[in-house]
Amino acid sequence: MSQINIPGTVRRDEPLKQHTTFRVGGPADVYIRPTDIPGLQRTLALLRTEQIPVLILGGGANVVVSDRGVRGAVIDTTGLSRISVSDTTVRVEAGAMISDAAGETARRGLEGLEFLYSMPGTCGGAVWMNARCYGSSIDEVLDSVNYLNEASELCTLTAAHEEFDYKLSPFQLHDWTIVEAVFTLRYGDADELTHRMQQYYRDRCAKGHFTLPCAGSVFKNDRRFGAPSGKILDELGVRGMTCGGARVSDLHANIIVNTGDATASDIRTLTHRLRDLVRAERGWELDPEILFIGDWAEDPHTSI
Repeated sequence: MSQINIPGTVRRDEPLKQHTTFRVGGPADVYIRPTDIPGLQRTLALLRTEQIPVLILGGGANVVVSDRGVRGAVIDTTGLSRISVSDTTVRVEAGAMISDAAGETARRGLEGLEFLYSMPGTCGGAVWMNARCYGSSIDEVLDSVNYLNEASELCTLTAAHEEFDYKLSPFQLHDWTIVEAVFTLRYGDADELTHRMQQYYRDRCAKGHFTLPCAGSVFKNDRRFGAPSGKILDELGVRGMTCGGARVSDLHANIIVNTGDATASDIRTLTHRLRDLVRAERGWELDPEILFIGDWAEDPHTSI
């Protein structure tokens, strides 16, 4: 690790609860936060040469990190935060907050990213999961993505929309690291876009996204079930259900919150109970949207 000499941060035993919206998680053996793409590229190449496991972390907005932490190296992309605009073309580095990109483009009268305003998380994470809300998804305005492949070579993927689906992208199928996304937007009215973003923000507030530490929706929606996961869970009366310091939100049945002293295992166990309840009562299998990452070797619910 002494060979890592890049602009940015390199630390050992970094508590990852400081880098996730749930505010839970044990330490990373090595925590690295590059501040430019060449530094990220060199770091990945070195770690792969030394066969050190690598976990890429963005804003930590859709993950639960194990209480035991993460073995190997965690690369935090939030140091790559540049946003540049030229006419209707917008380039956003992977670690930029996607809400910042939405706000910046809307102020310039560019339409297409405003549905992501106030969504926590980075551009890289939003592209990786093909973020979707309010009837829109990120692939609809995505032009191309620059990424590092398995050999740490810089490559470009031109967005073919048939390769994307609900909460799915090609990046989930490969060991690729997103470094920058390019969007093609369209001209719109800045005041109208700002009004729309304020509506989205108020809606998220009403659903409790910002009341306590959380990761937004716990489960994906499945159209085959005839109702959103939140409505299904609501009908089963789960609001207020607890496990340790984890609690199903009183404002939305598809959100688990950290009431202050939750552990990652509390959140994982409560997620498991919700999924079991829906399976038992409705015969449906809910698919978790949040990702459980890190070392879960001694957790009883490693199969979730």
